[in-house]
Amino acid sequence: MVTAPFRRKGPWVFVAALCLFLGGNVVLDTRYRAQQVALNTEVPLTQSFGGVGISHVRIRSILPNHEAQRISVNVYFDSQAKEVSARMDQKSIALQNESSNGTLSLAFQLLKEPGQLAITLPPSINTLTVEGVVLVELLGDNDTGRRADFALVLSSCYSAAKLGATKIDTLRLEQVCSDPHVDEEGRHSTFSLENGLDVSNLTVDVKAGKVAVSEKTKVGAATLRLGNEVEVQAPAGLLRQARWLQP
Repeated sequence: MVTAPFRRKGPWVFVAALCLFLGGNVVLDTRYRAQQVALNTEVPLTQSFGGVGISHVRIRSILPNHEAQRISVNVYFDSQAKEVSARMDQKSIALQNESSNGTLSLAFQLLKEPGQLAITLPPSINTLTVEGVVLVELLGDNDTGRRADFALVLSSCYSAAKLGATKIDTLRLEQVCSDPHVDEEGRHSTFSLENGLDVSNLTVDVKAGKVAVSEKTKVGAATLRLGNEVEVQAPAGLLRQARWLQP
């Protein structure tokens, strides 16, 4: 026979158990959602590439059609670095590497657009060639050193490069488009020299596209080889003092 006190407490025990059950489900659901968010967030990965005698880094797409993709590459100069390093989201980019004859080739496959790749270059690297990349940014915000010489070569037929916050004695910018499937009208590269760039000697060789130099960019001397299809935006003083070569 059930006593009266227990009959009075029975409904409250049931309610308390129900609340505990519902509360536990809420906690589990919250933890599950947090785990899913963590799994779906970007997972950055940093890889380092050594090699004695490496002076040239080549970044290229491994897609068979060699079309430009929606990927941006941020290039950082680090005077204290000993190796080339690459930082990326593993869910967006797969990276392969190979080195030979002083050149480190980094071949990427874009798994999900848009993608972003961060490359850090030590002082031993004096040439960077980029293929199949829409945007390249050279940044020296975290580096107080000054580079002796550096060459940036855009091998894709349609791409852009921004340079800023970097100090270089001799800088060479070159556009090379060798893809026979792209007609002359489709060959367009943009070089933007922005605030913070300090260059003693500048050499530009562009056949089609645009060259833009900010008023606050420091350029000591310039040698320009520009095609007839190149648009130029630069301070008048720089253009007057520049050495012009036939395209």
